[in-house]
Amino acid sequence: MKSLVSELKSEILKEEFAEIRSRSTPAVCGAFEKQIKVKSAEVAKMKATLKKMGNFIVGQSPPSNSGMVTIWFNPVGVNL
Repeated sequence: MKSLVSELKSEILKEEFAEIRSRSTPAVCGAFEKQIKVKSAEVAKMKATLKKMGNFIVGQSPPSNSGMVTIWFNPVGVNL
């Protein structure tokens, strides 16, 4: 039973990581940086997920009028 639960969690994390990778775009401020836009209420969760993936958080923008925040990060392997 325990392995089934851990397999399911692993599969969910893989899907979540794939979704984050597909939503992120290259940032204009750095050669290796990427950026992702999230609702301001989801910033802490997204930062934790990015760190769990092994990314280095570079910074974030203040919330825009639409309530979105941009998070800039370096993908795994390019932490300078």
